Amino acid sequence: MTKAMNVTFDSNVWRPLVSPITFPNDPDACHLDVIRQAITKKIVSGFLAETVFTLEAIKKTSRKAFFGSYGAEVKSSTEVKDAGVIHTRFVIGPSQSHHANNNAYLAKHLNDALLLDFKLLRIPRIAGVVNPDLKPSHYAAESRFSAHERQERCGEISRRIEAKGCGIAHVKSIGNNHANGKPWIDGIKTAPLTEEESIIKAIAEWADGDAVSAHHAYGNDFFCTRDAAKAAGTTSVLSRPNQSWLSQDFNVVFVTPEALAKILTS
Repeated sequence: MTKAMNVTFDSNVWRPLVSPITFPNDPDACHLDVIRQAITKKIVSGFLAETVFTLEAIKKTSRKAFFGSYGAEVKSSTEVKDAGVIHTRFVIGPSQSHHANNNAYLAKHLNDALLLDFKLLRIPRIAGVVNPDLKPSHYAAESRFSAHERQERCGEISRRIEAKGCGIAHVKSIGNNHANGKPWIDGIKTAPLTEEESIIKAIAEWADGDAVSAHHAYGNDFFCTRDAAKAAGTTSVLSRPNQSWLSQDFNVVFVTPEALAKILTS
């Protein structure tokens, strides 16, 4: 049996794909129907970046306040070894009390995706935002690369995306402008309310950058999106120029629903 095609679906595609009754007038309905049939026939395996349920799950108007008060959880332990040598161990992880959650709308679409056997792609960021509503069974258990290789691949492409001024670079830039020498995330708290709209967009761009990084880390075949970032300009990771170098340097193949449907019916 031919191995299924692994496709990562962007935020602007997956909901109408998995919940067609909710989006009866979607302009790509016919193409999404072709893709959905391919998924049910196991010709395509669907994947979502976990950022859909972490960064994007934070209500837009709450994003400045959320990150302005976000702090990693740090645990330490001390042990006395031979000859009185003291070893102190620090573990830095995501906050267990400050996290995203699925709202009813998001939970419904996630359930529809799970019925189609969608899996989530992990983003290995230290102390990243978590969502306790996500279960271990929701995540992809296997990949074309080992966990160590995925971490290396994700790190490499994430650094390139940030160096290009895309992805997380937007929100870091805003934070650094107001951090007064402290870590960038402290600057989100002190940023004036006039920056709120910029912070909302920057976190959406962060989610897009991490989604592309996760896609590459797992070695999926296609990244299906309708986002050409025309309004955001060239500093968006999904702009045409950035899609071009990501395709050339990292073999990320971007497709629209229409293009993917044509591949499946050719």
